[in-house]
Amino acid sequence: MSASHPTTHPKFSAPDADILILSSDNVLFRLHSVNIRTHTTVFPIGDNLTLSSSDPATFSEPSGILEILFAHLYPYPPLPDLQDLEMEVVEAVGCAAHKYGIASAMLVADLKMISWADEYPNEVTSYALLHFEAGPRLDRAMVHSLTIPLEEAITLFTPRIFIAWGKVV
Repeated sequence: MSASHPTTHPKFSAPDADILILSSDNVLFRLHSVNIRTHTTVFPIGDNLTLSSSDPATFSEPSGILEILFAHLYPYPPLPDLQDLEMEVVEAVGCAAHKYGIASAMLVADLKMISWADEYPNEVTSYALLHFEAGPRLDRAMVHSLTIPLEEAITLFTPRIFIAWGKVV
């Protein structure tokens, strides 16, 4: 935990919460384990997530990303609208949603990323190769990267993404 006292997020500050998560920028989220168990597939529930203000679980994502992500754990509207967000923010939300298995956030972020395939073909291709299984979503996301010359692809993608790209192309 950071040396300074964390700020509690105003939207995620329920006194009856039994899970505490600290963002990378020192914001504390108070969540309910029942919501986490219901709306995620791989969220790390266990001894490391406890109701202890002196030792919350520390996540690598900043509070702005976690705020959007954690909104998908609760049934009350409105869910965050990703339409007007920057591509980098949507990408970060999507990556975190895939990391923690929050299906509704994955779907919204994935569809928004695919909509940017024309404008950001390299970024969308990298995202798709990391997160999509073979099928229609991957095909739609990668349509604009199919014409990238091999020499350019080597410099555009990380080795992991380049290998995956090479298998698809």
